Amino acid sequence: MKQNKMSKYFKYAIGEIVLVVIGILIALQINNWNENRKENQKAKSYLINIKEDLILDTIQYNKAIKHLESSISKATKLLRLKSFENYETDSLLNLIPNIYYQLSVNSQTFDKLINSGVTELSDDNQIFDLINIYYTKQKNKFQSVRDWDMEETKKDNDNIYSSSSFEINAINDDDFSGEFFFVQTPQQRHEELSKLLFSVKTRNRLRNALYRKKRIAFTFNETLSEAKKIINKINQKLND
Repeated sequence: MKQNKMSKYFKYAIGEIVLVVIGILIALQINNWNENRKENQKAKSYLINIKEDLILDTIQYNKAIKHLESSISKATKLLRLKSFENYETDSLLNLIPNIYYQLSVNSQTFDKLINSGVTELSDDNQIFDLINIYYTKQKNKFQSVRDWDMEETKKDNDNIYSSSSFEINAINDDDFSGEFFFVQTPQQRHEELSKLLFSVKTRNRLRNALYRKKRIAFTFNETLSEAKKIINKINQKLND
């Protein structure tokens, strides 16, 4: 009888242990599920915010690219002109590529992502890889070309607007419309500008400016393409 009681006791004890182990495993499973759900929600939030940053980037890229295409067309036309007789002074000035761009890649969300220690945004590592490349390699390339164009454009403007005997309007004439008078007559201004634009130094700088604007337009288009690619990837992931 004692032996029978002990056998029943051990069976009961083993059953209790099994139930406790099963309970612990279930609790761990639930905890892991909750943690995974939190991580997935966090990843989804990062993806949504990165997408919003990229959309804003694409808007400013598109505006800059349109302006660059216009600037490239005007500079090409200016370099092909053999005579300026049929052009007003201000019309000639409008053909000079004198604008530079201070656009930046908006990496605010990506910086938060990196600082948080997150290295995955989904079970698809390709999304994180694309985002990482965009905000590191592509961003550095973008800023390098942008800064190069900015510095060289400032030199071009100094050559044309500061180091010449030609009396200029304000670079953005809308700010000072009608406020100043010219010491030079319209004819003198036209003659001096014509001399300046036909000088070897200025024409060389204009050719270099045209090359730079084409280079920066290519880089802006490339960055725009990469941003759109990531947006499409994020949309696919969020719609899964």
